[in-house]
Amino acid sequence: MNKLSLVKTFGGAVTYLSDEYNDFDISSHKKEILKRIKDDPSDIVLRTAWETFLKGTRKCYKGSRLPRRPRIVYIWQAIDVETGEKYETISAFKLAQKLGVTESVIVNNRRDNRMVNSRYKIIRKKAQ
Repeated sequence: MNKLSLVKTFGGAVTYLSDEYNDFDISSHKKEILKRIKDDPSDIVLRTAWETFLKGTRKCYKGSRLPRRPRIVYIWQAIDVETGEKYETISAFKLAQKLGVTESVIVNNRRDNRMVNSRYKIIRKKAQ
């Protein structure tokens, strides 16, 4: 297997560049690599290895650097209209178990602003 086909894969490019610079911290040798590519444009193997390395690291860093949206936690409440009792839980599933219905009934009735079993008013609040 020749070196050019080896460096077309990310693992092959990392191996080639780490052997070339005797160090696995390839990004720290960026200036040297770019200078060698500029000075010797006929070195296709080094250029291909560097481009493959950049493509592979961009995919890895792009996902890990983006900030994640914080997960919103809701408190689900069912208010009994007849007695005035309140049932509170953290999930719609647990509230559905308390009321003896399915989770989809709870979620859909809250969305459509309807009563569950003609008795319970469903409310969802953000937890602090």
